[in-house]
Formats: sequence, structure tokens, C-alpha cells
Amino acid sequence: MWFPMMVGSNETVYAWMDEGLTTFIESLAVARLFPEERPQAAETRRYLAIAGSENETEMMRHADLYGRFGNRDVASYSKPSAVLTALRHTLGPEVFDRAMREYLRRWLNRHPMPHDFFQTIENVAGRDLDWFWYPWFYTTRVLDQAVSTVAQEPAGSGYRVTVVVSDAGEIPMLIDLKLTLVGGGALRARVDADAWRGLHEYTFRSDVPGRVVQVELDPEGHFPDVNRENNVWPARRR
Repeated sequence: MWFPMMVGSNETVYAWMDEGLTTFIESLAVARLFPEERPQAAETRRYLAIAGSENETEMMRHADLYGRFGNRDVASYSKPSAVLTALRHTLGPEVFDRAMREYLRRWLNRHPMPHDFFQTIENVAGRDLDWFWYPWFYTTRVLDQAVSTVAQEPAGSGYRVTVVVSDAGEIPMLIDLKLTLVGGGALRARVDADAWRGLHEYTFRSDVPGRVVQVELDPEGHFPDVNRENNVWPARRR
């Protein structure tokens, strides 16, 4: 709980800078101290319960104008924590954690605004993240990646697999794929959001040493995807 006392955000206007960052940091700490716990999963579920509905409000809306208390709870606590978890996985823990330490260093005992946070993360990461900040912080758009089709054919001593990933939502995101092979072995692949930003589909192709029996997007659940049923091929039986 010390974070907002050291970096003095204006909670009245930008509650997520205070409560959201604190919730995110607490979730990381609890997960490290108690590996069996999954505190962030609970925060993500709270956000997903109203994601994209008329009950959700933008995180950048003035906190006094959130509306119902439940909206304030999600916009101030749960959603920013879920969004920062997604960003940490996108940038990689080492880069993201370094950026957070730099944000604390720059703004210790000072009063940052949202663009100060955004700029610090971009400075350390060395990349433009407007594609991330705008939809997550200024809108109530949702993320919904889906495995559309999977095809494979013999190639050499293995198979050539083609996976079509579709953007069924309105927010671009890193593609994090897990391909499980016959016998239980698995391969991982990452496609940066910049590679397919603005497209509705991305085709991933790779030669693999065995037949693929399952394809899954974001298997560890780092991203707040509103429909995880379409993240797996073949579709899970109900």
C-alpha cells in the first residue's frame, strides 16, 4: 500500500494511477509469496464480468463520473491491474519491471499525470505503445482473439502447420501460441502486435516435428480475453 504514498497521483481524477497500480503490485507480491495463489486471475474475472457492457466506464474518465460503485471498482482496481498484467507479458517481465522502477525513480515524491506514466514505459521499452494505451485506457473496447482455422500437412520428417488467428474484438495484442504435439510435447510461438496491427487475421506457419493435436492462444491467461472458448483448437467440449 506504500506505492501511492510515494508517487502522488491525483486519485480524484485518475483513480487507476493510485488504486490500479497498487492492486497490480499487490497481485505480483502475493503470487511471489504464495505461488499457489492466483490473485490476478480474480481481478481479471471482475473486469471481464462487465467488459464491453453498458456497465463499464473508461479508466480515464474522471473518477467522480464513473456512475455506479461497481463501475468504479472495476475501472480503478481490477481493469488496470488486468491491463498492466497484459502489458508486462507483452513487453517481457524484465523490460516492464525495469520501466516500473524507472517510473518510481522519476516520480518519487512528485505528482505524475497519466502521460508521464505512459511516456516512462515507452522510454524504457524503446517503442511506441499508443496502440495499447488508447483502447485500454480511453475506451471500453474488448480483446477477443480466436483460433479460426488450423491446417497441417506432412513436410519432411514432420508437419507444416498453418494457424489462422482472428481478431474478433477491437484491441490489438501480441499472439502467444502453444502448439501441443502427439505424445505431449509442445512448442511456443510469439507474434508481436505490431506485425498484425490493423488486420483482422494473421496467418502463422511453421514446420514442426510431429502432428499438432491442440493449438491454444495465451495458455497461461495473461490477457483479459472476453471469450476464451475460441482460444483453443479443437474446440473444447462443453
